[in-house]
Amino acid sequence: MGVSCCHSAASGMASAPYASVMESWAKKAGWETLLNRAGTTFKKLPDKDKDGITEAKAIKLMLAQPSMIKRPVLELARGKLLVGFKPEAYEEAFSQN
Repeated sequence: MGVSCCHSAASGMASAPYASVMESWAKKAGWETLLNRAGTTFKKLPDKDKDGITEAKAIKLMLAQPSMIKRPVLELARGKLLVGFKPEAYEEAFSQN
């Protein structure tokens, strides 16, 4: 099973192609899974930015501040998406042929 796509968040993701990637990831994994609420970047946001988060608002925040994306995000063949590191999930994903 190969990795079908890799994207780096290091340089920011605010351009249109990356917006479509974030939208795709949100549909596959759910924006709630992608948004790293435990990180300092999210915690430092003003309450007005943290309150009433919708999918659109979460995607906008993650595009503006890529450190708000829970990592790693691994997009596998056949559309499977792994978000965050869970050894058992990686073991299962890579043991399938």
